Amino acid sequence: MLVYRQVHRNHVENSLRPTSSAFNPLVTGGSDGVQTRELSAYNGNLVSAEEAYQHFTQELGRPSIGVLAVSEEECAELGIEVHYDGSGFPAHVSLRFPAMSRRATRRIARDLVDLAMARGWQHGPFVGGAE
Repeated sequence: MLVYRQVHRNHVENSLRPTSSAFNPLVTGGSDGVQTRELSAYNGNLVSAEEAYQHFTQELGRPSIGVLAVSEEECAELGIEVHYDGSGFPAHVSLRFPAMSRRATRRIARDLVDLAMARGWQHGPFVGGAE
């Protein structure tokens, strides 16, 4: 299964190659005080890349220049859990990173970018940030 990740224009270089920021997780404090590292994505079994883009930009009103994808298997190989949480909308998944240093997290984020770029843009990129 593929998971789709929206890419903000600030997270790409002039060559339209994403930086590791495109797959760098947010670090938040959980209700139990434990920090979590999660990244929002879309379940590719429930929506297409184009549908994910439309939902993100039209329904949620958030900026994206396009959609990249990594597989659930690739995530597992990097120690990332794909959590099917449906948080906010049915196709939402959270990519849960293991507890590790910032440096190690950035390295995994770069690996995810490499995997996604090997697959190519799934929808877009739209240089102006919209279709």
